[in-house]
Amino acid sequence: MARVTRILSLVLILASVLTVALPVFAYLYRAPVTIAGSSTTSYDMLPVIWSQDNTWLASNGFMSSTAMDTRVQTLGGLNKPWMVADDKVLTAVPVATDSLTNLYFTTGESTASAMNIITGYGGYFTVADDAALEIGNNGAIRYDGYIDTGTSGTIWEKEEAINLTSNGAGDVEAGLIEGTTLSNTATTYERKMYTSSYTRVAQKLTLPAGVVTSVEYLMKKNGSPTGQAYCRMRKCSDDSVIGTFGAIDVATLTTSYVWYTFDTPVVNPVAQEVYITMEYSGGDSLNYLSTAYTTNTISGTGCYYIGTEWSTLSGDFTVKITYYWAVLAVTASVSSGTHEIEVELDGTDLNLYVDNELKDSSDLSGETVTDNSGSWVFYGGGVDSSGYINYIEIDVAGTTKARYQPTSVVHGTTYSTGTVTVTNGSAAVTGTDTIWTDSMEGSVFVSTDGKHYVVTSVTDNTHLELSANYAGATLSTQTYHLYPCLPNETTADTHVGAITWGANPAGVTVTVGGMTSSGQADVGGVSDTSTSDILPVVGGTDWRPDPGVSPALQTNPLRPIVVAVSDNTTLSEYQVWVLLGIVFVIFVTVLVGANVRGHHLITGIAASGAIILLVVWDIFPLLSLIVVVFAIWGGLVSERSPSL
Repeated sequence: MARVTRILSLVLILASVLTVALPVFAYLYRAPVTIAGSSTTSYDMLPVIWSQDNTWLASNGFMSSTAMDTRVQTLGGLNKPWMVADDKVLTAVPVATDSLTNLYFTTGESTASAMNIITGYGGYFTVADDAALEIGNNGAIRYDGYIDTGTSGTIWEKEEAINLTSNGAGDVEAGLIEGTTLSNTATTYERKMYTSSYTRVAQKLTLPAGVVTSVEYLMKKNGSPTGQAYCRMRKCSDDSVIGTFGAIDVATLTTSYVWYTFDTPVVNPVAQEVYITMEYSGGDSLNYLSTAYTTNTISGTGCYYIGTEWSTLSGDFTVKITYYWAVLAVTASVSSGTHEIEVELDGTDLNLYVDNELKDSSDLSGETVTDNSGSWVFYGGGVDSSGYINYIEIDVAGTTKARYQPTSVVHGTTYSTGTVTVTNGSAAVTGTDTIWTDSMEGSVFVSTDGKHYVVTSVTDNTHLELSANYAGATLSTQTYHLYPCLPNETTADTHVGAITWGANPAGVTVTVGGMTSSGQADVGGVSDTSTSDILPVVGGTDWRPDPGVSPALQTNPLRPIVVAVSDNTTLSEYQVWVLLGIVFVIFVTVLVGANVRGHHLITGIAASGAIILLVVWDIFPLLSLIVVVFAIWGGLVSERSPSL
């Protein structure tokens, strides 16, 4: 019975080892990736990006042409969110201050069904306006991914129509948006601005809670004023600054009236009276900034500031103010993490679902999503795109018109050099001063009509073909842009996403080591000779091991098992080595002692041999040899003492 028990124990131990080890050895090729955290900033979830020639890897057989056999994994083989493009790889992981996160980029894995959508820190993708994507009062947008509700910002939006936002305090809000532009273009009078005279002018308005997206003032200079002028929003109640739309060097103004635009959006948090100001406190009576005004023609009241107080003007300033506000909103409390959030209009109500549970609902009362020319924009988890997306769906009248969840390499590149000639009704595009290459096939082409076309082929440096005939007007010497393409999985080359890549934030670096072959090694066996440096080392040295792990342990065939345990516990790699060493010594001691009853010296020698082996492997320090002496001495004494 004892022998059967020992055999079963050994079988269970072997099964446990194989359970941990087999996922580690499942790759075909892999490259170590180290993400170094900033000394000042931590990130609960950070999308990171690194350059990598995946087109070359696929062409030379190191991964499949779709990249669906690739993964980004922990050292223990756990998959992380990932996306592969022609020339880069992206993942998303928590990054603490002063930290090192060790990962692998692997190939030869089982074929995945889909990748994540990751655009990088500050990145996003846009989908052009189209009649087929107009929701009206019957449709839904489903967003599944990581959302940082501790950061305020927009998660996605149909510009100037509907959006989903985070308030930074644990809530998400979906709202229908309306907007308007107040415009006064008359120039009957002028107001001179300089030190000791008028230092601020403003249009005083009562605005709902919302956002002012742009302000334009008609201005000119007289003489040679210097310094900065600022366009701001202030509270009328206490004159505090709510936000700044922008600034301009007054020396760059012309001497005749020109419209100057300030377009940094400023949020008005509550319905209130505000000043939309132009402010300048430099110059003198001969060198000043001039703003125009006329009799009352728009909402609000013209005001000016002199000395320390505001006064009312008998007229309105020549200004254009564009602002938007939510006419209907639904809200839910959501913790930071991965969620499916659905915003639905069912013809009667605006509904907000979180993880398939209805959280809030509001009667539409005849409201609909505004039909406008604004694009769809998806940011991926807050204002800094601080996360990843699993998938996005846009439904109209019960039919899924667009689904974004890549099932292959993301193709295309970012490029805008030169100009183009486009012809209505033709798929051919001719470039001037362009250097188009085959790498641009699959890119999204965007020009004056604002629509998204996919580049199907590049004939030469100045000629390419689109997936559909150009629908805009025939024009020459037009600006254009190429973007990486996020496909619409429901209909090829239709409603595609144009990706604008983000960048790793300051202080966060990514180092990629050389790619090597796994050789499909067995546990404890000898692996095939590695094929090194398939990928170049980018930005520095190779993967950094945990402190205390000697070079001998780094090449130990048991290391994949150890790092798997370390990566999925709070123990460091060296601590796992020591813990397993202790378990090994105890196992050897008990096993030998149970089989040579009464021969304690043999048991002591066996335990000593185990300890010496661990010292040779650099797991136990040299001081452990003292234990060897005591183990042999203790075994000898106990064997020679009948009472023991």
